[in-house]
Amino acid sequence: MKCDDVVDFDNPEVKALADKLFAEAEDETDFVRRAYEYVRDTFPHSADINADEVAVSASDVLKIGHGICHAKAHHPSYHPRTDRQRADGVYTS
Repeated sequence: MKCDDVVDFDNPEVKALADKLFAEAEDETDFVRRAYEYVRDTFPHSADINADEVAVSASDVLKIGHGICHAKAHHPSYHPRTDRQRADGVYTS
């Protein structure tokens, strides 16, 4: 996964959240579960709340507090952790 304007896992806030979730996890699988559940349970889908703005990147989701499936899927599980393999992406709605 390449970091860019949409998949912005190098954003300090996104990275900090991913690091926090990883520190709380028992292993990679637990991290992916925690990241998925955090995004699913914390950020509603933009359409479900009739939002006018649309988040595209993980940092947008953090900033505005909701996102479309595409943006929510860019959240912390894509973060390339130092000295560890990145987890596969998590797609959630």
